[in-house]
This record gives sequence, C-alpha cells and structure tokens, in this order.
Amino acid sequence: MPNTIEINEHSLPITRNLCNALQYLFERNERRLWIDAICINQQDDVERGKQVGLMGRIYSWAKKVVVWLGHHADNSELAMDFLALLAAGPGETDRLEWLLKLCEPEYSYHWKSFHALLHRNWWKRAWVIQEAVLA
Repeated sequence: MPNTIEINEHSLPITRNLCNALQYLFERNERRLWIDAICINQQDDVERGKQVGLMGRIYSWAKKVVVWLGHHADNSELAMDFLALLAAGPGETDRLEWLLKLCEPEYSYHWKSFHALLHRNWWKRAWVIQEAVLA
C-alpha cells in the first residue's frame, strides 16, 4: 500500500481505493468521517468484533452515509439513474406493465450497467449488507 495518511502524528497506510474515496469526499467538503478501515484495527479480531457490534449505533447516529463504489466507470451514472427509477417504482402505472416495460430492449444497457455496478469490489466485503441495511 503506497498511500498513507497522517492521523494524530501517526502515519497509516491506506489502500488506493480509500485514497480515492478520501480525495473525492474532501473535494466536496465532507469533513467529519468515520471510516471502518481507519477507525477499526483490522489486524485485531477482538477489537474488530467489538466495533462491528457498535456499527448499528454508529450508522444510526450518522446524518449521511456515503458508500464509495469507486470512480465512474462502466456507465455507473446510468446504473445510478436506473436504480433511482427502480426505487421510485411504477407510480400510477400498473406494476406488471411497468416491470414488462423495463424488460424491453431499450433498457438492456441500463441492466448491463446496473449489473456492472453490483460486481464492484465493495460488494465482496464481509459486512456490507449490515452497513447498507443500517445506513
């Protein structure tokens, strides 16, 4: 890990992915952050177990939770727009009619971009389901 950050006059090695996330967040003036890879000693199973037990409280106190899936790639903007469309639901349209419309060829690229988004490395981490649900 060639990237490091300084915390309380200590140098801490971080992954390139975390470095990218921090750069992105600081560009948007996000200043108060709790980052599990930094705040939890990943080498200490006992501490990690205790901290995972506290994550529910940590996430419930958060005003905003940001998940870093990586830089824009694989038409991730299209995938996020499609996710918003799915989350909005059919509205006044019949649900079956709406679902069938989403299966039409014009939406195939949306599905492919959504599939690529779901295959990013973040989803491979052990406790992402807990993080996502609690957030």
